Amino acid sequence: LGAAPQLEAGSDLVRTEGGSPQQDETAPRIRWRRATCTLSEQILLGESCEVVPCVSPHPGDSNGDCLFDANDVAFTLVYLLERAVGFNSARGARVQELMSTVNSTLDALDFNKDGDITSVDLGACNLGNLDVIRSISMLDAEPIQCFRGECTLSTKLGVVKKDGSPASITDTAVFVHVATMSSELAGDLLDGNLTAGALVLPFKTSGSFGVFLRAKLSASGLFVTRLLFVPTAENATLGVTYLVVTPLSASTPAFEPYQFIQGGRLEGDFEYSGDISVATTL
Repeated sequence: LGAAPQLEAGSDLVRTEGGSPQQDETAPRIRWRRATCTLSEQILLGESCEVVPCVSPHPGDSNGDCLFDANDVAFTLVYLLERAVGFNSARGARVQELMSTVNSTLDALDFNKDGDITSVDLGACNLGNLDVIRSISMLDAEPIQCFRGECTLSTKLGVVKKDGSPASITDTAVFVHVATMSSELAGDLLDGNLTAGALVLPFKTSGSFGVFLRAKLSASGLFVTRLLFVPTAENATLGVTYLVVTPLSASTPAFEPYQFIQGGRLEGDFEYSGDISVATTL
């Protein structure tokens, strides 16, 4: 007789002396119960455990498990599917419970921060998981402030990499596309004083005018622009759109139609208009 078989935890394989693992239909499965878990794991998986809060969630962590990985891509797809049928299933109910309980998850689902959760966010989340594009941790396009005839246009964008570390000028470039339907206002912008950032180029498309600025890294992962100008146009609106470029995304033009543009929510006097396509190489 050989040595007694040894069961492996979590498996129904039996190791026999001198042989490879074999399937044993009578061998019991052994499950380990985790002592701790995240709130999302408790809600989505029904884990019975002590909940450990996620103090600093990654901006791409859509499923709330305090990690940004392929599971967030899968969860974004699940969310879109469940929303399409009105969350009318047991899984859909758990998804809704997670959204209402873990506030950061709903914001993370909107990966490109345009105010809508669509299949575009699914694609962007996938590219973010592959570290082709970055995640936006903070977006702040401040309403234009004017004093004694001079106005200030300020933008701030927080950018982090897949591992949660802040982006730097060695691996990320941030451009700010400032668009307007008024050629007069576009001229005012070009005549302005750029105190943070650098002018890349002026542009004109069909019915749209404006400038492309390269943002300055002012703090860890924080890219800013600040433009002072004297407006001569009246009742003209400006649109602000962010263009986040990494060495990998810049060298992969197939991603260009949708992955570069990170559109901001409408803030104050800002309203995006125009359809701009720019190729940039670091």
